Amino acid sequence: MKLLSTILLSSALSLTLFALDKSNEIINYDKENGFVYYADGSIFMIDGVSPTTKEIDIEELEIIETTPLQQDPNMEELEIVETLPLEEVQNTESLEIAETLPLIEENIEKMETTQTIPLTHTTHNPIAIEKTSIPTQNYSQTYKTSTPAKKQKSKDGKFVGNIKLLHILDGKENNYDTTTGSTYYINGGYVTPEINGFSAKVTGYVVGDTGLTKTGANDKIGNAQFMGEKTSNKKDILETKTNIEEAYVKYKDKNLKAQAGHFTLNTPMTKNSTSTVPNLYEGAIVSSKTLIDDTIVVGSHITKMAYGARALSDWSRIGEKTDTAGAVKVYGDEDIETLAGDETLPVKIRRGKFVNFGEIANIDNTPGMSIVGAINKSIQNTTLQAWEYFIYDVANITYVDGMAKFKLANGVKTMVGAQIMHQNIKDTDGNPTLFGVKGAATYKGAQLILAINKSNGDAMLNIWGGDPAYTSMVHSKNAYRPDVTAVKLVGKYKLSNLSKSLPKNLSLTVAHGNFGKSSLKNVQKDATETDIVLKYKPKKNILFKLANVQRETEFDGYKGKEKTQNTTKFVMKYKF
Repeated sequence: MKLLSTILLSSALSLTLFALDKSNEIINYDKENGFVYYADGSIFMIDGVSPTTKEIDIEELEIIETTPLQQDPNMEELEIVETLPLEEVQNTESLEIAETLPLIEENIEKMETTQTIPLTHTTHNPIAIEKTSIPTQNYSQTYKTSTPAKKQKSKDGKFVGNIKLLHILDGKENNYDTTTGSTYYINGGYVTPEINGFSAKVTGYVVGDTGLTKTGANDKIGNAQFMGEKTSNKKDILETKTNIEEAYVKYKDKNLKAQAGHFTLNTPMTKNSTSTVPNLYEGAIVSSKTLIDDTIVVGSHITKMAYGARALSDWSRIGEKTDTAGAVKVYGDEDIETLAGDETLPVKIRRGKFVNFGEIANIDNTPGMSIVGAINKSIQNTTLQAWEYFIYDVANITYVDGMAKFKLANGVKTMVGAQIMHQNIKDTDGNPTLFGVKGAATYKGAQLILAINKSNGDAMLNIWGGDPAYTSMVHSKNAYRPDVTAVKLVGKYKLSNLSKSLPKNLSLTVAHGNFGKSSLKNVQKDATETDIVLKYKPKKNILFKLANVQRETEFDGYKGKEKTQNTTKFVMKYKF
């Protein structure tokens, strides 16, 4: 017995010293045969245990910065709102469903721990080494090694930015659909080095016409791509505009993040699709871990907002002047002569100019909007979130949703989600409420999504840039209108499955939505939209997209004027 104990103790000591020896780093793991290859040329056989242990990282509570290629499920006008940007980069077969997470594109933080994981979940990427003839004697052992120290993120400053081209190829010539518009958008700036947790970011933009936009008498320009003013002279909308975009100071440690200044804001009621310049907010926001596992809380106070380029369309073509699609009347929606002669219209709000929240709601200045939110991921593969928005003297908005993902037999991945939004609007008797459910299934590069929204008989007030409804599409956000039952079906396929000669990250998405009729006045027909999108992403920072949008609104135009769209656009985005 004493001899046996001595042998066991010696073996344990030898294995411990072996594991602590820095020269014996693992450079490859042959899972099939169970061999571990070390840097010094030695080989070790194991049985049933991975040669590394996994440390669950504490992910950062990243307050959203302008990273257009990742903002993803709702980044730009042609984006079908279905993708979760980080998953899209990492795994094209994953359930790319928007979870509308605030402040962070990463998952919720987890407490640091170390655990032994099975062979099927190895945490390193083996270096390719040709298999060699190995003796077959059984040196099978079970052991655990120390996880290499996590590489620290650089604290140096960096230049950031992106370039975007948006070009309308054609549209329906009915004097309603857009038929032309060619825009460039360049965003660039600098993030300072981090000093004692503090850093700062400043970015600016330039947006204008590429020179390919037509300005003939019968040409209908896509005004929501530009930042110029719409006047009786078509060329005014094409004017090149430059401005500061984001400018803020940020602090972070392992438990808390805070920032103040001008920034984009990624919460359900402040995140919307963009064409070029995004909506911006002025204020402060703090996010922190809590005593509850896998939970963060968010608090924010916003005093002003600046509408981005697409707000023109969110009010007019998309929102059809209903105050439900993320914007109110902005300066340039109609001819200046008409606006100047009507004192009953709201204050003229210029895109790109920060204005008080009360001014947006056409009332006296207010203290702004306070936001409280919580996000929980303590249940495996499930995200729950709840938000409360207090727009002083205007409205209170409550938003709750949950999403869960499951992996079924034969590699089928599924997702189910539900949402509810309720509003209390000051000086009104209505209580607008929106319900929604969503389900998705993914198998071998093919994905099918079904989403349904149902609103009650009161119209929502959605004028601060939000769009969390599951059924929203490129040009249709009808779910926020009263008495709407909206249904959307989406199919997506990874085209490289058809032929190995096709690019790996080439996909085709087809979506159709039926929004029925709302109970608004003068509604004549069911509203529908069909989107066809061909997307190619050769690298994680480059995107090409060709999209066709066919839409029929629930209204007829003046004297029966046709209000239908059949627009084809090309989009290119590059992040640097």
